[in-house]
Formats: sequence, structure tokens, C-alpha cells
Amino acid sequence: MLKTKKEGRSLASHGLESWLSKHELRQHKYMGGDTGFIEVIQVYDSIKGKPRFYIHNYHAYSHVSSFSEWSTLEFAIEAYMSTGGLTLNIARSMYMQLAGFIQMTDCQPGESPWFYETE
Repeated sequence: MLKTKKEGRSLASHGLESWLSKHELRQHKYMGGDTGFIEVIQVYDSIKGKPRFYIHNYHAYSHVSSFSEWSTLEFAIEAYMSTGGLTLNIARSMYMQLAGFIQMTDCQPGESPWFYETE
């Protein structure tokens, strides 16, 4: 999925909804439903010093996003597959024990991760 460009931006599909980004992204994995979604994102034009691989969790009811940073795409996909849609609190404790995990960041309600900036 992804690699769709609209007005110089990447477009990531999340079920019936799409999110735009000024960054060049590729969504490698996605699973979602009424309560939110989880996805593996690769950022091709990542900010200097930041990794390029992320797992992004979005919770629809609270409008809260969090994302974890990974050293490689393979580690990010492995972590995504190992959680199997578990709640974020369970996934968070699992992530920290897995190879390639760098850190987890929680966004404020209504805010998106930096890689979904549009301007």
C-alpha cells in the first residue's frame, strides 16, 4: 500500500480513511477496525538522526496515536506480527523486549506522529 502521491504528499489508507503526509512514506503492514489501527511505516525522507521504520498505533475512541521506532524494517514487521492486534499496553511491554526496538512515543490527544505532518 501507499507510495500514492497527492500534491507532493504521501497518502496512507486506513480503512475508509486516508492520512496525508509531506514525507515520502510506504505502509508495509496495516490492520484496523472500529477501535483504531496499527501499521508499519517506512519513512524514506526521515528527519536526520531519526530511524526510518515505525509501528504506528491509533486509537479511534481517544484519538490518541503512539509510535515505536525500530532499527530495521524486518524488526518492525516482526514486532507487528508478534502483537497480533493486542492492546497498546500489552504491545508496549512486548515491544521493549524485542530486538531492534529503539523507543516508544505517545502523542497528545488529537496530534499525529511527526511523519504524518502535512506542512
